[in-house]
Amino acid sequence: ERMEADEAFAEAERAARQRLEEEARLKIQEYKTERRRQRQAADDDDDDDDHDVEVVYAPH
Repeated sequence: ERMEADEAFAEAERAARQRLEEEARLKIQEYKTERRRQRQAADDDDDDDDHDVEVVYAPH
């Protein structure tokens, strides 16, 4: 009976750990997706600015 309880506990622990790992993976994926979206938005903003910028080279 003690072994059955230990096995049930170990199984519950494995399931909980697996759930946490899956949640962590999803959060990391969401973070990466959000960062990519922000970078893309920043790149798009930069592209718009290129037409308004006059580059002047100063002699050293």
